[in-house]
Amino acid sequence: MRHGAFVYSGDPVPPITEQEHPDFYLEVKKAILAALRAGKLLTEPEYLRCAEALEKSEKLKMLKILENFAKNENSKKQEI
Repeated sequence: MRHGAFVYSGDPVPPITEQEHPDFYLEVKKAILAALRAGKLLTEPEYLRCAEALEKSEKLKMLKILENFAKNENSKKQEI
């Protein structure tokens, strides 16, 4: 995911869903873990375990999304 700055212009912000922007949500979760570690609320081993669990859960979510996409594509082909 590209890093950038968010400048609020006062206009309504469009909703950001986890399904449409999974990389954004993953980075936010990682940032929260890093902030907890920096504030000494997580030890290094706890941080590493949480980060590993986060990566694993995100990979499983992505696999499910891809499986559902493949099923939808197959059902569309059968309809034609």
